[in-house]
Amino acid sequence: MPVVVIPCPHCGQELKLKDRSLIGKKGKCPKCAEVFRLEEPEEEEVELELVAPAPESATTGASSATAAPEAQTFTPPVTAPTIESGGVERMKELRRKNKKRRNFQIVVGGLIAVVLAGVIFYVKAEREKLAAAKAEAEAPKRNSAYDAQVAENKANMDSLANAAPTKGGPITLHYIPSGARVIVNLHPAAFWEQKSLAEEFRFCLGPIGTWLESRITELTKFEPRQIDRLQICLIPGLRNELPQVAAYVELVEEQSPATLIKLFPGDRINDYSPAIYLTGDQCFIHIDDQKFAVGPADYAQEMADAIDVNAITDQDIETLLLKTDQDRHLSILFDPKILRLEQSSWFPENAGPVLNHFLDWLGDDVKTAVWSVHLDGEFHQELILRNDAAALPSSVERKLSQRLDELPERILSAVSKMNPQQVGPRKIIGRFPAMTKVLAMATSSGSESRSIQFTTVLNDRAAPNLALGSLLTWDESTRTDFNQSAGPATTVASNEPEKELTLEEKLQKQIEVDFRRMPLQDAFAYIADEAEIKMEIEGDALKLAGFTQNMPQTFAYKQISVAKALLAIINGEGNTIIKDSITKGTGKIGLYLDDTGQGFVIATEKFIADQGKTPYSLK
Repeated sequence: MPVVVIPCPHCGQELKLKDRSLIGKKGKCPKCAEVFRLEEPEEEEVELELVAPAPESATTGASSATAAPEAQTFTPPVTAPTIESGGVERMKELRRKNKKRRNFQIVVGGLIAVVLAGVIFYVKAEREKLAAAKAEAEAPKRNSAYDAQVAENKANMDSLANAAPTKGGPITLHYIPSGARVIVNLHPAAFWEQKSLAEEFRFCLGPIGTWLESRITELTKFEPRQIDRLQICLIPGLRNELPQVAAYVELVEEQSPATLIKLFPGDRINDYSPAIYLTGDQCFIHIDDQKFAVGPADYAQEMADAIDVNAITDQDIETLLLKTDQDRHLSILFDPKILRLEQSSWFPENAGPVLNHFLDWLGDDVKTAVWSVHLDGEFHQELILRNDAAALPSSVERKLSQRLDELPERILSAVSKMNPQQVGPRKIIGRFPAMTKVLAMATSSGSESRSIQFTTVLNDRAAPNLALGSLLTWDESTRTDFNQSAGPATTVASNEPEKELTLEEKLQKQIEVDFRRMPLQDAFAYIADEAEIKMEIEGDALKLAGFTQNMPQTFAYKQISVAKALLAIINGEGNTIIKDSITKGTGKIGLYLDDTGQGFVIATEKFIADQGKTPYSLK
């Protein structure tokens, strides 16, 4: 079909129309986009002279001529119009427009995204600047508080370290099978030394000391006085069964190899150095003429593997071992969870309640613990705990300190329900709550990364008194019905009633005082407990005179009357602030009788005068 060429009436662009059926319909110019009606143009003849192409070269070399063709009309190609009726060209045009539209939308969307990103970045940057400025403003306060806490903790721990009575190396697990969960480090010769404080302490443990002596002899074949250091390790086995026991021994004097081998006869295993002997169900390692180790024969290989290195055990125990001191007279390192699980098979039935109370006091935040005692001129007690990683050491320290402060009242509540039948135990049990009160007041604490330490330092009399008081109170608790209502623990197998002391007689009672930076209120409380006299402190009156209830008191007397102990505090013997205040005449502590006439109110002389009270004169 011949092509119809239609010029655009607006711009002159010639349109090439292949389908003549479209003539009379509307079309759009692809150049100027104007719509017009397609009409067939008037015909014009155009003659073009077409020159035939030159013939190919002939082999004969002759030239030939061709006749010129008849003249034809020639029209250059033009773009087809876009028409409303659709078709392939319509689809192409729509795709072109859609592509342009998409490109435009992408450009616009990109610009919007860039603008939004800029806004978000700006807002975020401004917020970060404000937060940084706020943090910077608060940082000195926060860092100051944190640094102060760190400094205080370090000072506390340094103070406790400086108070240590020994500086020995840590307890090790050489020559011990793997899996030890209770480790006892003991210096038997010190506890069996005649007329020593350690011996008196052992005597006050009663049947426990007797049992310990027989057990040491049975395990080591030597008497306790012959052993300088003994390390006993308990390795748990199956549940509800006794643990396996291994021990490392350092003797006071050298023994010949023949003597040691005679005590532990058996077959020698030559694969190890030092020599290992197996006899029945026991393994014996001859280290040198003063040292040896014993344990179960089934653990001989593990003991041999631990000759030069520590045996493998719980990681918390291994870490806590580094904080121990093998020179302490007695150290007990343990896993609280194991003691609770194995108490029915490891301990006597009557020891269960006391053990559970102690484990409850430690709480679930404590993973391992080591308790040590050293008795050399004074009573030095130390408890080091390794807390759970999820608990803050400072938080555990606060909770345990609070429980320690509450302990005397809990013991007093329990003792009030006891009824000892003998005078001696009755008096000691009656004084046991006051002993624990002194213990709590004399205990200092500190904490650092996953470690909490409590240290108590008291005079030499505290050790046997606490040992005997603990033993008798525990023994009496096994015969006490704690479900009964509280009653006086003063029943004695005697028909004569006890004489009630007068206030003057109580003031002349002889007591022992050993205050080492003890707070003022605690010093008065201790004297009140010892004298069985009620004393109340008028805190506001003391504050007006520049005194606080936490002012430390430091002085000691082996024997002093209650009245003179009170005068020592009032006259400033234990604190220079009180003494200077008296010298300058700015204030002085005094006391007067309360409404009952059998107790005292502690205040200042000015306060007493202002209240119209009569000051009590101590003699």
